[in-house]
Amino acid sequence: MKSDETKTKLQLIHELDNMSQRIVELEKSEEKRKRIEVSLRERKEQFKLLYERAPLGYQSLDENGCLIEVNQAWLDVFGYSRDEVIGRWLGEFMAPSEVASFKKNFSKFKALGEIYGVEYEMVKKDGSNFIVSFSGRVGFDERGNFKQTHCILNDVTERRQVEEALRESEEQFRKIFELGLVGIAIETSHGDWIDVNDCMCDMFGYTREELLKKHWTELTHPDDLEKDMVQFNKLVRGEIDSYSLEKRYIRKNGKVVNWIISVACSRAPNGEIERIYGLAVDITEQKLAEKSLRESEEKYRFLIENANEGIIVAQDGVVKLTNPKMSEILGYTPAELVSKPFVDFLHPDDRDMVMEKYINKLKGEETPSVYNLRTITKDGNIRWLQNNGVKIKWEGKPATLKFLTDITERKKAEENLLVYQAQLRSLASELSLAEERERRQLATELHDSIGQMLAVAKVKLGALRKTVDGAEIQTSLEEIQDLIDQTIHQTRTLTFNLSPPILYELGFEPAVEWLKDQIEERHGIQISFEDDMQPKLLNDDIRVVLFQAVRELLINVVKHARAQHVKISIQKERGAIRVDVLDDGIGFDMSVMEHHEGVIQGFGLFNIGERLDHLRGSFNVETKPGKGTHVTMIAPLKSDGCEREDEGNEDENPSRRRS
Repeated sequence: MKSDETKTKLQLIHELDNMSQRIVELEKSEEKRKRIEVSLRERKEQFKLLYERAPLGYQSLDENGCLIEVNQAWLDVFGYSRDEVIGRWLGEFMAPSEVASFKKNFSKFKALGEIYGVEYEMVKKDGSNFIVSFSGRVGFDERGNFKQTHCILNDVTERRQVEEALRESEEQFRKIFELGLVGIAIETSHGDWIDVNDCMCDMFGYTREELLKKHWTELTHPDDLEKDMVQFNKLVRGEIDSYSLEKRYIRKNGKVVNWIISVACSRAPNGEIERIYGLAVDITEQKLAEKSLRESEEKYRFLIENANEGIIVAQDGVVKLTNPKMSEILGYTPAELVSKPFVDFLHPDDRDMVMEKYINKLKGEETPSVYNLRTITKDGNIRWLQNNGVKIKWEGKPATLKFLTDITERKKAEENLLVYQAQLRSLASELSLAEERERRQLATELHDSIGQMLAVAKVKLGALRKTVDGAEIQTSLEEIQDLIDQTIHQTRTLTFNLSPPILYELGFEPAVEWLKDQIEERHGIQISFEDDMQPKLLNDDIRVVLFQAVRELLINVVKHARAQHVKISIQKERGAIRVDVLDDGIGFDMSVMEHHEGVIQGFGLFNIGERLDHLRGSFNVETKPGKGTHVTMIAPLKSDGCEREDEGNEDENPSRRRS
């Protein structure tokens, strides 16, 4: 069925055609022309006025589709002058994609004699495209042959754009409706459902058929019905066009759910509601999460407020949150702490350190989470705190959460403990040295007293044997002499074990070399010994500690290292003596050194280090499983004056190099 607009165009075309035919008839009839001259002139004027001032474009084509005539409206639409278009093929003014269709349709047009609402994409002179709707008829001569076409064209670009936008809008709505991202319902002005999408059905638990038989009021929780009805009635009365609210519904299985609904309507020109559209989003899980979050926040708030640690949230260097314990530690009220730079409460000597760690933590760099710092309380006292901080998000921005434990009393106890430990180490060293002096005294007494007495007894027994006859008595005296020899030997051994006289008579280096020979002889291990031949005058205490340390290390090598070779090196080094003991044994793990069976015995490596530290020396162990062990001991020499005195007696204490 043709639209009214199309009928008007066709009527105009028909009238133009009739007028044209009428003019031809008038021109042929010379006699009639005179009689109708006045009428013809009037009709020409009317035709000219209609043709030139018509709001629609007009064109006439010959049988090849070339332009014979156009009106001003046509020229205005295309942007050309008359001389630029007459005689040109109409296809030249079309988009390339339309040319083939035009050729096909133009042949049909000539055969059928008329067209209605055929649309083509045309091109204006400035290169822009637009959509034109053509309607027209074919003009024939008196023999019925094709003469020309008469067409009216209308720019329908805007209409096409509106139709396309409407189509896209409807398509988008249909996609949204069918995708089921939210529940969608279409209702009448009375609230009866016309259509619902699958999501809405799933949310209620009903099939579409079941749900369309329900009214939304039947499914609303009774406690929420009134507030929804108030808004719905306002919508119906035209007071509002939309509303949103949070409410509860009852699913088919009886479960209560929380939804957020948005309701809007479309109205007719008279204001009456055409359709009501409802969108629903299920927020049941969100509500449960919010409830859980509130409960969690209450728990955390209780924990924060009752924590036995100070808690601070710092952002951009400023305190954002604190707890009562923090106020108790520093003596400030929460109001005095919040919104203040946290460095204001730190000891001046710790501010740079804390800020550096704080900035690195925010950057995500590897930073110790636990460290100690000092703060200044409101009354000016210094308190030690242990900081344990983590990076968090606070109101969408990076921040740090700090747990601060007051360790002031612990620090005082640690300081006292260090003092006690130093005193204990000093006492232990003094006790060990006193023990060594007692051993030396005992060894001296064994050597000078008992040893001499045994020697004299042996001599006198030998003289007695020369004066006594009788085989039986000689045998007994010989046995007694053997026992005296064994006793003398054991006394000498005991003397060397208690305190080797060579350590005091000849010095540290000869004593180490003697010890090296003893270990080689007893245990069959190869030991090389090196001395730099420099004089090294030592205090008795240091000499004893170093000797005992070397002996302890060699015993450990024999018992545990499984070494084939040991090297002992003694050197003078900048007013100190350096002793290195290296072995090619199995080594050990330093982290479990104190738990390694037999590593810490008697002196023990730890005790060696402690005693050397007490004597202003140092002790270092380098070892790895399977890589052997290298122990370095450094101890101070006597003053330069003493050394120079010792250098004068260099010949009495020659240096040795032996392997």
